[in-house]
Amino acid sequence: MFLRVSVAQWHAQPDEVLVRCHRLFSGQLVAVRSDAQVEDQMHASRAGEFCTVLNVAPDGLAQAMDRVAQSMPGHPQDHLLVQQMVSAPRFVGVASSHRIADGAPWYCIELAHDDTAAVTGGRATGRQVAVARDSLSVAMPALGGAERAALALLSEVEGLVGPVPLEMEFALTASGSDALQAQLLQVRPLATARHWPAAQSVRLPVRLPSLEFLQQADALAQVAGDRTVLSLMSDWNPAELIGAHPRPLALSLFQALIADGVWWQARAGLGYAPVPQKNVGLLQVLQGRPFVDVRRSANSLLPARLPPSTRQVLVNHWLSWLDREPALHDKVEFQVFRTVRDFAPPGTLGHVAVPGLSPQAAAQWEAALGVLTARVMDMRPSAPLASLNAGIAALERDELAGQTASRLLQRCRHGTAAFAAIARIAFAAEAQLRSAVQRGALSPDRALALRAAARSSPTHAAHPAVAVGHLRPGTFDITQPTWSADAHREASAHGAAHRAQAFSLVPQEVRALEALAAEVGLPFGAGPWVHWVQLAASSREWGKFVFSRHLSAALEAIAVQAVAVGLDREQMSWLTLAQWRQGRAMAPAARALHWARCAEQAKAEHQWQAGLITGPVLRAQQDRYVADSLGALPNFVGTRVARGPLIVLNDQQPRPRAALHGAIVLVSQADPGFDWLFDHGIVGLMTQWGGANSHMAIRCAEFGLAAAIGCGSAVYARALSAASATIDPGTQSVWFE
Repeated sequence: MFLRVSVAQWHAQPDEVLVRCHRLFSGQLVAVRSDAQVEDQMHASRAGEFCTVLNVAPDGLAQAMDRVAQSMPGHPQDHLLVQQMVSAPRFVGVASSHRIADGAPWYCIELAHDDTAAVTGGRATGRQVAVARDSLSVAMPALGGAERAALALLSEVEGLVGPVPLEMEFALTASGSDALQAQLLQVRPLATARHWPAAQSVRLPVRLPSLEFLQQADALAQVAGDRTVLSLMSDWNPAELIGAHPRPLALSLFQALIADGVWWQARAGLGYAPVPQKNVGLLQVLQGRPFVDVRRSANSLLPARLPPSTRQVLVNHWLSWLDREPALHDKVEFQVFRTVRDFAPPGTLGHVAVPGLSPQAAAQWEAALGVLTARVMDMRPSAPLASLNAGIAALERDELAGQTASRLLQRCRHGTAAFAAIARIAFAAEAQLRSAVQRGALSPDRALALRAAARSSPTHAAHPAVAVGHLRPGTFDITQPTWSADAHREASAHGAAHRAQAFSLVPQEVRALEALAAEVGLPFGAGPWVHWVQLAASSREWGKFVFSRHLSAALEAIAVQAVAVGLDREQMSWLTLAQWRQGRAMAPAARALHWARCAEQAKAEHQWQAGLITGPVLRAQQDRYVADSLGALPNFVGTRVARGPLIVLNDQQPRPRAALHGAIVLVSQADPGFDWLFDHGIVGLMTQWGGANSHMAIRCAEFGLAAAIGCGSAVYARALSAASATIDPGTQSVWFE
């Protein structure tokens, strides 16, 4: 129910307009909205530019009408729109006929619960569901009631207005039993359509290949589990390291150095399950997206020498858990899998009981975890951690100058194996630390202080300081420049100025930790345990920097080769590692032609693949045409609210360092190459991708900086057009203006 009157009529006959409103709305709360002549046009939406007043009572209607009228430019065709407020909505949302950014032919729905201002007001914790336009009838049974109701309304509106790309605001109210009734609030044409590629909105959606294999056994018989789940952010979190849709060189480097064999070999060397075959892959690359095979990840994190039947039960249980709660996909190693003996009470097997696991099998698993944990916690000179650190030290002594790219990558892969094993030990330490907090031996603040002190640990005082000038914002991205010498000096000075205080346990914490250790059969004192946690964390950071030093040098060598034949970094980024190697065997002229053609083809394919919308987790065949962002909250860091202008850093924009002070910074994915941000007085950080234990999450926690890590595609897309943002870790909210 609504009333539309011109601003001119309101100014000329306000009493008559108020009477009409009183008769129409009978004293109900209303919303007063702008309907300006320049608003919601095909060439510009000017969304949010003019005033809207919600929940207006009759005695405040005149004032609200004046406020909205004054906010408009004064065109003779400007109008006021008075709408009855929807009473007790179950959901509110925005739905579009196409992806707004590029016109990809997917229906896109964003929902929020209850709050009528949640979506239009910029609250960014909603869930987005995208449905392929040509698969609506097939997709409907796979959707929830709210999405079905929204799509039915959107289809009806499309039938009325014709083939015009559009966006609508709506509310869903209860309509008896579990049925939902859709209430249309506003429809507008998509002003972004004029920027879309030609014929984008009418082409068929880019589709994932068949996902029937998700319900089948693994091709490797040694891999347990009846089915699998794919995730962009589990295990090594490729979405954070190389992006959710990386260029070919970055993807093939990640595979060659980590995801093809090394990742599992490193774990097997610590006492986890043996590698089923050489170069076993971690990823399923679908339409250029690097999905982690969570079944293989789970198998690699089981202790060695477990019976096949036990492995099968555990892996099936974990995957069923993730299927029920897919929002945990970036937290599986802490909230789903159990990969180390921690402080969980004996007999509980960590988080929950495992159906189908006999008491005898459970005892075997617990014992195997105990053997594995003793090995990764061993700090003797002959133990894994010490020998791995020795390997990293040897790698650090490499003279990089004059080395070929091939040799550098070979040494880099060797360093990856050591770094991957150290990172696994650090994950084990973090799992125990979280468990100590859960059991009450340490408070969350004390655990944070322990983590911060780990970065200042003099563990590697005997080794040369690691130079950071080689770092780049995208570790695997040849197009990203390395840090300058100035940035190196700034980072060194910054690190010296922000040394965390040394951490030591108080007597109450010592007693609590040693009681827990005795309860679960972990043979250590509280002091050595703190030392191990800090050693593992600092070793991981050290190994990460040394590993990336060789990778950066290799990328620079490849860039030099490109320049020699008249190509640039941008072109080389579109090559796979295999194509680069093929070109090296050719004469210079043939090499240039080969690389240029490969780059051109890959770039075109990548642009076509960009039309795909996919969720971060794939569980069944229906995920080919229904992409659910899951509505998972970002990983929030800090306790203080951060507000400020929003600065976007991406490939196309330089680093506006002078503008960063007091700002919230938005990046797609953040790795150690973005540490320079902390030198420039930023008040908050947001990333599209990233996990709770990612580098930037840890760094933000150390500095007490408010951050929202891993916001996802929907929130990131909205943030790109925002001028300012608010991050509230306490309420786990992100707002844009």
